[in-house]
Amino acid sequence: MLYNFHSLYEVKIHSMFTNLVYLLNNPNLAGLTTKIRIRQLQTQLHLAQCPLINWPFKPSTYFKDNIADLLSALPQFNLSLECDSSWSNVIKGGVNPVV
Repeated sequence: MLYNFHSLYEVKIHSMFTNLVYLLNNPNLAGLTTKIRIRQLQTQLHLAQCPLINWPFKPSTYFKDNIADLLSALPQFNLSLECDSSWSNVIKGGVNPVV
């Protein structure tokens, strides 16, 4: 038996999660571009609020975006993000969400 053995996929997800948190807290250009990518992801997927706060997709959904793939995989590893209320970026209007 191997103790404390983690799959390569699990290590990859934890590493990507750590890098995303670092980038979101980075005040420099890398952090700014990551925040822009998050807003673009919200727009492309027609989400009512920031994808970091509410991610409606199942892990089986495949995206051509590393952040979207990571957000889909987080619930499998009991990982989540807590964002400041300034991140909500709620789109108002309408009755039913598109997704």
